[in-house]
Amino acid sequence: MVKTVKTPICIFDAKTRILCAKCQKLYDEGKISDIDIEISHHLVLLENKYPQLKDVVFHKSYQVDNTIFMLITDSKEMSEKLWRKIVRYLERKLERNVKIVRKSSDIKNIISQLIYPARILGLSIIWFPDGTSEYMVRVSRRDYNRLSKSISLIEKAIKHLTKHYIKIVAE
Repeated sequence: MVKTVKTPICIFDAKTRILCAKCQKLYDEGKISDIDIEISHHLVLLENKYPQLKDVVFHKSYQVDNTIFMLITDSKEMSEKLWRKIVRYLERKLERNVKIVRKSSDIKNIISQLIYPARILGLSIIWFPDGTSEYMVRVSRRDYNRLSKSISLIEKAIKHLTKHYIKIVAE
């Protein structure tokens, strides 16, 4: 069996953009979106040019405003330079901004990827009387002003990726 990039849909479906019954069911249930299908298609096409993609797992994408956040697991063979080329290609094809987010069980890791180049000074959990919680992410005032995306966009993206509410504050 030939190793290939893993996508949320079958490789054949990714190549043709026509969904089989199994993938159509995932689409109907809202587990995959049109953007997931498009990204899967382009990743499969790019695999010929960049064979390092064979070790990449593309889990899901989330669109917030005009930015697409791709949740992936990659290998050590995938350099930042190569990811920049792939992101530029996807941005041209999808006509939206694309941000790669590496999957992690550590919420601090995901947040730090999204607020880069800013650094996290502290991360606190605020518990509310109804049992819900919210993460408070503290960044320096200087880093806060250098954030590449708007604060509300980052907060929405983190909500989609981690299912946790967060609030970014400058200190």
